[in-house]
Amino acid sequence: MLNQSLADWELWVVGDACTDDTEQVVASFADARIHFFNLERNVGEQSGPNSEGFRRSRGSLIAYLGQDDLWFPDHLERCVQALADAEVDFVFTLADEIRPDGGRTLIGATPTGRFEPWLRTVPSTWVLRRELLERVGPWRPAVELHASPQEDFLTRIHRLRVEMRLVPVVTVLKVTSADRPGIYATRDASENEHFWPLVRDEPSFREQELTLLALDHAGREGRPDGIRDHLDSAARDTAKRLTAALGVSPYAFYNVVRFRRKGAFLDHLRRRRGLGPIQRGD
Repeated sequence: MLNQSLADWELWVVGDACTDDTEQVVASFADARIHFFNLERNVGEQSGPNSEGFRRSRGSLIAYLGQDDLWFPDHLERCVQALADAEVDFVFTLADEIRPDGGRTLIGATPTGRFEPWLRTVPSTWVLRRELLERVGPWRPAVELHASPQEDFLTRIHRLRVEMRLVPVVTVLKVTSADRPGIYATRDASENEHFWPLVRDEPSFREQELTLLALDHAGREGRPDGIRDHLDSAARDTAKRLTAALGVSPYAFYNVVRFRRKGAFLDHLRRRRGLGPIQRGD
């Protein structure tokens, strides 16, 4: 946050019943814009901290930053500029995802320039108006859902028929914890520590990443099994579109088929990260 070109912000760091030194780390910044609140009960996923952060916030615009993700210095500025259009209620940018194999994946690209129910995007790329969040209501807990909380949240917003527009710039670097087995148990942040100075200080880093994204895409195109990959991708995309056209979240439908129980998808991700299942009242 401290490196953002837009300086008018308030940050709430919400601990999910943290027992480590998170509060002391936050206090060490000694910045009146930065606040910490620790939930009494562990939720085990993003719905609780995100809803609590909103309750405590005062701003007219709301942004999210996941613990795995890094913002480029112009992220907030570009999103706020896009929201200067009064017709736009929600904006999202592109994310550069660092895969464990060293490859890159572009998240959030859409030819329409608008959010579609089958599109993959991540909360760290979103900025939305406070009034919209008040209309859609709090994030729903994973134990109540077949989809993930973020997918449910997006589906509910999309059904309000508001303007959800892409800002076509990579402003987020994502090191996805779900792709790194046991990472929460080992607390390995070496990749984040490696990339953070580059995101913060190196003006040419984003251009370098865009080149890697292009080369990664070209490499997959040129593989002998590239045609098969294209066909598989097209089939998945068609299935997502058909499911969405029926008014059902494609991700919720997939999770019902694979995991059946509500919240089971998040239990699966938590196990991969080295954690136990979500706490339930049953």
